[in-house]
Amino acid sequence: MKNSGVGAWLRGRIQPCLSEPEWGAQAKRDSALMLLGYSGPSGLPELSLRSILQIDRYCGSCDKKSDWTMEAKQTLTIQIEIETAPDKDVQRLIDEGLDIFNAERAGPDNAEDLWVIARGSDGSVCGGLKGRTFYAWLFIDWLWVSSSARGHGIGRHLITKAEDAARQRGCLGAYVDTFSFQAPDFYRQNGYEEFGRIEGLPPGHACIWLKKTF
Repeated sequence: MKNSGVGAWLRGRIQPCLSEPEWGAQAKRDSALMLLGYSGPSGLPELSLRSILQIDRYCGSCDKKSDWTMEAKQTLTIQIEIETAPDKDVQRLIDEGLDIFNAERAGPDNAEDLWVIARGSDGSVCGGLKGRTFYAWLFIDWLWVSSSARGHGIGRHLITKAEDAARQRGCLGAYVDTFSFQAPDFYRQNGYEEFGRIEGLPPGHACIWLKKTF
């Protein structure tokens, strides 16, 4: 359900309650919960606290919490643990949950990977750039050129190709993070400016963030 708008689905289900002109917020909220078959936290555990809070908001009572909401809060039990390898369903749930949260507030991110590959005359790979465009910006994950191919402007051509593709996707600019011993000067030479850094990452060096507005 990535970027599907769970909030829109909920609102569609309870729209008959919201449309009653003579009902107050409390009546709308209680009727909406009854329409969904919810009879308290022990009734339908699949109706999350977040969904109940959304219903509160749709019914026009963000400043007042219903008995349903307070009861759900009181019975909510959370266990927080370190997991080295959560299963794919858990990973997808968290990933999609964040996507839905972001989409409700900033619209769809239109995320799309971007690869630019440099090959020699024999087809062998001698360099490449991996990036991702989302929310109208290109993020450069990494850029690499083999030691045998360096000094021939391949890195500049890779980044130019990536920026051209990003512009075609409607991007406003690009940004990247690089270590101080990697390529900060390369990016500066190609029009990027530093906007932040973390000293001591890795120890004895720095992680530098640079951006370029198209």
